[in-house]
Amino acid sequence: MNDTGRMGIGLVGDSYAGVVIAQALGAAGHAVVGRTIPPEERRESVEAALSAVPVLELDALIRRSEMVILAAEADALDALVELISSRQVAVSGQLFVHLARDRPLSALKALSESGVIPLRLYPLLPLTRTSLDLSLLRGGWCAVSAPAPVLPIAEALAIEMGLEPLVITDEIQDTFSSVVKELTHSSMDFVSHAINEWEDRGIDQAAPALAALARASVERVLRERNSFGEHGILEALEDRDAND
Repeated sequence: MNDTGRMGIGLVGDSYAGVVIAQALGAAGHAVVGRTIPPEERRESVEAALSAVPVLELDALIRRSEMVILAAEADALDALVELISSRQVAVSGQLFVHLARDRPLSALKALSESGVIPLRLYPLLPLTRTSLDLSLLRGGWCAVSAPAPVLPIAEALAIEMGLEPLVITDEIQDTFSSVVKELTHSSMDFVSHAINEWEDRGIDQAAPALAALARASVERVLRERNSFGEHGILEALEDRDAND
């Protein structure tokens, strides 16, 4: 990291979240120094977003980066961590950031043993895979995980992207992951189904009308509860399932 606090960032992997995070940190003043080549099916979208960022071999990219974004999910993240660890190219003091919802911070343990600083950043919003995503980050929330001494670094990165940091420890990882998955997928599936039903019956303006209803319903719950305890949402979901 230079005297201004700006970092050289390398993007490894092909998840779309990685592209958005790299763009957002680049807009905040950091330098995206390189990226690995994406698979053919994602190449067009990545090229459109990061066309000015050079494609580098993995080892060279990591050596040039002060912060490495691991843009992979689930088993792909595990394999990527194992690969980088086996090549012994990471050096003490580098930041390694993973973006996976369903993997705890300890997923980076093999890299941490070489002295790197592990972080997790997970934006709490569904990405649209369009140019709107950068603006959607502003004012949203980001789950952050890091060892206590470097937690301020993770929080600062979230804030630089315009996000409010929400600290998630490995102890509550299962609760975090299950709630985010349930809330995201269930709400999207239900709203999409409701819109289709109304449109099939010839109701005009179904989408904006139901969007307003959904927002008002969520806002009412949040006003009434103000904030949820660790298990509050899970209990509500379990109650719903029991009544179905």
